[in-house]
Amino acid sequence: MKKILAVCSVLLASTSLAKADHLSGHSGPAPKETAATMNMSSNYYVGGDIGYIMHDLKGTANTIAEDDLPFINIYAGYNFNKGFALEWGGFHSSEEDRRVGGVKTDTKEYGVFVDAVGKHHMDYGLTALGSVGLQYSKLKIDNATTKIDDKELIPRLGAGLEYKFHDNMRARGMVRYLFSDYNDAVDDTMQYTLGMNYSF
Repeated sequence: MKKILAVCSVLLASTSLAKADHLSGHSGPAPKETAATMNMSSNYYVGGDIGYIMHDLKGTANTIAEDDLPFINIYAGYNFNKGFALEWGGFHSSEEDRRVGGVKTDTKEYGVFVDAVGKHHMDYGLTALGSVGLQYSKLKIDNATTKIDDKELIPRLGAGLEYKFHDNMRARGMVRYLFSDYNDAVDDTMQYTLGMNYSF
């Protein structure tokens, strides 16, 4: 519950910071973009992120497995209008190992997802993002004596900021909370990503 509140706080804080920056004023001309003036050349876009998956492991998994996994995230999206989009894609972590008592344990996770994304366009090319979706993924934890190989379909929540620095290019940072379980091997999961997307 605390992590869900943290995700919501990130979204609220990002909106407040952008408004504070606008109210503080700037000398000289400053680029502005609102929902009314935004020029959306196409409804379709593609993007990619890098980041970290951070599992809150439990039981045996907590004692043998690596809980932080670097990963890449690839997605495509469709803007139904200026405030709502649908995104789908996939992710794959690197295989990380942890040694305990001379035993090496390999851990990796991969999967696919679909998200409904709300977009609140602000000044200076900034957009606040909030998302809710589903993820189907697999976690593999493997060593000489223990093997955890579980799949799950879970809900996920996200919040972040996007910055438009070109007509078709945007930079994006996201934080996501996932209701992971993996047959009681994981309590929950956070994803932190930074990347870019391109609209057609």
